Amino acid sequence: MVVTSSRLSQILFLLGALLCCAVAAANPAPFAAEDSAAAPVLTLQQAGANALAPYARYLEDPDARLTAEQAFAEPDWQQPQHDYLNFGFSNSAYWLRSRITNQLPNTDWLLHIHYPSLDYVDAYLCPVDLPLSAGVCQHQQGGDLSTFDQRAYPHPDITLPLDIAAGQEYWLLLRVQTSGTFHLPIDISDATSLERDLLRDSLTRGGYLSALLIMGLYNLFLFFSTRERSYLSYSAFVFTFLMFHMSYTGLAFQWLWPDNPDINRFVLPAAFSLSLIAMTIFPADFLNLRQHSPTAWQLFRGYRLLAILILLLNPLLPYGTLVAWQNVLGMLIAFSCLVIGIRFWRRGLTSARFFTIAWAVFIAGFIMGNAAGMGLIPTNMFTLYGYQIGSFIEMVLLSLALGERITQLQNEQLESRKALLASQEEAIRHLRNYEDLYQNSYTGQFQLDERQNIIKANPAWCRLVGVNNPGQLDGDFQDLFVRDSDYQQLMQTLQSQAGVQGFITPIRAYHSDRTVIARLSLRRALESESASWVGSAQDITEAYLQEAQLKQLQEEKTQSLRQLVMGVSHEMNTPLGNMRMSKSFIEDQLQELPGDHQQLCQQGLEHIDASLQRLIELNQLMQDAVVVTKDYQRLSIALRSWLQDWQQRQQQEFRDIQLLVEVHSFAAEWYSYPEALEKILNQLVRNSLKHNPGLAATQQLQARICIRDDRDHLRLRYSDNGKGIDPQQQQQIFLPFYTTQRQQASHKGLGLYQTYNLVTELMGGRIEWPGSANNGQTGIHRNTHNNSNTNTQATHCQHDECDNRQCGSKQGNNGFDVELVFSLENADAESVLP
Repeated sequence: MVVTSSRLSQILFLLGALLCCAVAAANPAPFAAEDSAAAPVLTLQQAGANALAPYARYLEDPDARLTAEQAFAEPDWQQPQHDYLNFGFSNSAYWLRSRITNQLPNTDWLLHIHYPSLDYVDAYLCPVDLPLSAGVCQHQQGGDLSTFDQRAYPHPDITLPLDIAAGQEYWLLLRVQTSGTFHLPIDISDATSLERDLLRDSLTRGGYLSALLIMGLYNLFLFFSTRERSYLSYSAFVFTFLMFHMSYTGLAFQWLWPDNPDINRFVLPAAFSLSLIAMTIFPADFLNLRQHSPTAWQLFRGYRLLAILILLLNPLLPYGTLVAWQNVLGMLIAFSCLVIGIRFWRRGLTSARFFTIAWAVFIAGFIMGNAAGMGLIPTNMFTLYGYQIGSFIEMVLLSLALGERITQLQNEQLESRKALLASQEEAIRHLRNYEDLYQNSYTGQFQLDERQNIIKANPAWCRLVGVNNPGQLDGDFQDLFVRDSDYQQLMQTLQSQAGVQGFITPIRAYHSDRTVIARLSLRRALESESASWVGSAQDITEAYLQEAQLKQLQEEKTQSLRQLVMGVSHEMNTPLGNMRMSKSFIEDQLQELPGDHQQLCQQGLEHIDASLQRLIELNQLMQDAVVVTKDYQRLSIALRSWLQDWQQRQQQEFRDIQLLVEVHSFAAEWYSYPEALEKILNQLVRNSLKHNPGLAATQQLQARICIRDDRDHLRLRYSDNGKGIDPQQQQQIFLPFYTTQRQQASHKGLGLYQTYNLVTELMGGRIEWPGSANNGQTGIHRNTHNNSNTNTQATHCQHDECDNRQCGSKQGNNGFDVELVFSLENADAESVLP
């Protein structure tokens, strides 16, 4: 039958209730009253131990105030109902009275109490034929609250010498008072027999202590070897139980503090609590309850907290109450260990067999010892030493259980070694495959030490830098760079980010003037790698030259278009001037014509004037669309204040659109062209108004200008909530004379063309479409000449991260959305071409 968690809880609850009832019954009245019967005489007629209980009468002193004369005169002496004396826990003092006569001459007799944990013991030996008040009684004192040197024998048991003359009859009057249990196994022995018994008892106790000490140290050494927590918790359990046993049997008083008996008031419950704490830790570690049985693990955590609470209450609670609750808690823990051990045994855990049997034996001894201590069962050899026998067998069986764990660990380690060997062989195969890829890769691979010296490279890297094999690599990594500024920028990025991707720079070959354009990627090496930096490189010289040629062709095309536009505009100035002169001449001669002809000519002049003004505007638009650098002044712009001023001025002009401005940049000032920037923004705003008349008429049109840093660039993102633009038209709207509203277009498709020229040619930037598949980049990707700088350093963040955190469009916005990207470098960039 499998014991479930609910059944376990029910069993422990019922067990706790039964134990509480047992504690409540720990102070029974197992003795019947005897008003006047005199105790029989104990005749000492043979050597050895003579039990005192059958010949004694007892008297309870509730107030613990009676003197020997007063107690002897009391009439309520009672006869024990059993051949053992045990009054359980009580705050009273108890008196024992017995008649003794000695028939063996020349024999020294001693009173021997086998239970050492009694606070005060007073023995009065008085001749029967003399009254007690005559002061002729012999008085001896003992107990664990007296210094150890007062004892007749150096032994934890209480021994008091009795001067009993041969042929004489005496009254033996004993007074016992203690805060613990009144457990009184008393006998009277001759000195020779007592010495022999005490020696045998010392050897037995020494062997018991030695066995516990050896097991504790042995498992502690196993813990240092295996780092298995179970061995440490078992050693703690053994050592704390050893301390408890020494306190309980008086050995700790004898060996550790013989001159400080007051320590005995607290050390026993404190040692008991520590033993209970260790008793809650070891099973949880041994059976790994946290993983295999969380409910049981929580139960033992609760036990541990109770044990710690009892330990803290040690100075506050009465000794009897404290020990009684410790006994209850100890029984609960032991029974819980037994039940859980049975569950794990049934699950097939081999080490749980010894664990379960060990706790069963311990529980049997623990029950007998506690029951005898509480006076519930008779006192004999088994009940007096039951818990010691049970605990010793338990320690041995638990040690065997841990030995079983060693075997299990060895098997697991063997399996782990097999798995490790298999994984190592697999890793070697992968390493060989990687080495083949490394050596035969078309990409150059290299490694740097902490001083940036090349310590390893593959053949592709050797070919890249112009050597035949890695042995010819000399010098450090910096020597390869054509420009020192590129090397410094690369190192700064590596130190701040521990890696860099796609860094383009020219490098020179060893012992040659040949220059290669390389794309470098470096990262910090892992702890398992011998290098400090690991990198790769690709030769992109051909691709870079092709891109440079395409860029040059684009610039030549743009320049040709500019010259064409400027030429057409210039050539248009002559006919426009002639048309103005002709118009003026006709107007002067108009008054001489007849009335009807004058009216017809006036209408023709109006058409000529309208067409002339249109041609003049178109000519001016063409001239404005062609950017002339000398027409714009480069100034330092305070970004935040300039944008706020622009927003206030343009909001007055463009009342049908709401302008929102955000700045997420550390660049306080930007060295650029403020007049050009204003034209760009104004053109974008006009474009939103022209293409969204419905929203503008209802005052719902919004335009958002957001500026943020992106590494060494400044991104200006313009977005509105209008109808947006078709992706197919994104690459065309910046072309000259392109417009979707030919009749209504006031700029004839040259407004965004002028914006494009101002961004790319004058301000050295580029135009991007956020969210497109290839980022929708329009214009150049990198300028050969930079025209912008800043007096503060910008933050570095990933593109998507900054979009989402700072300048991302509102969810559900499908309007016009474009980004203008400008450089923030402090100096004009040099050409990477050699």
